[in-house]
Amino acid sequence: MTQPTATRQRPLSPHLSIYRPKITMTMSIIHRITGGALYFGTLLLAAWLIAAAIGEDAFNMVSWVYGSWIGYLVLFGYTWALLHHLAG
Repeated sequence: MTQPTATRQRPLSPHLSIYRPKITMTMSIIHRITGGALYFGTLLLAAWLIAAAIGEDAFNMVSWVYGSWIGYLVLFGYTWALLHHLAG
């Protein structure tokens, strides 16, 4: 006869801490992160297009934000994420 489920010893799955990071694991994680970054970066592209459709004042404001040093940094990150995601 079998033992009840509560008292039977079941094997445990190995925990993540025993796995050594490999290049494929790292690239998979980075590929997922860049996919998420592309989602939010595409919203920035949509904001730029919408501002261009609204008028010159809105377009100038968005261009000013994207032309600042933090805008350059965000756009550089978006470009890197796009190229990495395409190559991955």
